[in-house]
Amino acid sequence: MDKKNLIFVLIVDLAVLVFSIFVFFDRYSKYLTKQKLMIEKAKYEELKEKKIEKQPEIEQPKPISESFRNILFQYRSSKARSVSIIGEFNDWIPQPLQKKDKNLWQITLKLKPGKYAYNYLVDGNIILDPNNLKKPVKIRDFESSYLIVNPREKKK
Repeated sequence: MDKKNLIFVLIVDLAVLVFSIFVFFDRYSKYLTKQKLMIEKAKYEELKEKKIEKQPEIEQPKPISESFRNILFQYRSSKARSVSIIGEFNDWIPQPLQKKDKNLWQITLKLKPGKYAYNYLVDGNIILDPNNLKKPVKIRDFESSYLIVNPREKKK
């Protein structure tokens, strides 16, 4: 084998090795993110059970039309293959967004008035809401966007 062919083979081998390392670390980071979410969900469930034990009072349900607000979440990305939303309002369980246009993903959720931390889960990676200009808050082990849902104004 001459020197040109040997150099070519070595370059191709190096490229394959670099690509393999990249794929490994990408999949490993997605695995870690999924594991982190599962651990955080278990911690949240444990805290939720403790709160239930401390506060046995049952809150009277309000009519849906008065207590809930429709909140639209939108995420724009030309590269995203899947987009979900996770937050305190859904116990950090991913809810997939619908792809509406070429680059637009959205979902409308009914939320009670209050303050909620949330993030987008884009192709397995946790992403802050790029449309939310409020300073992120540290919830659990990562930063999160937050949303304040105000109650409806009563009609006079």
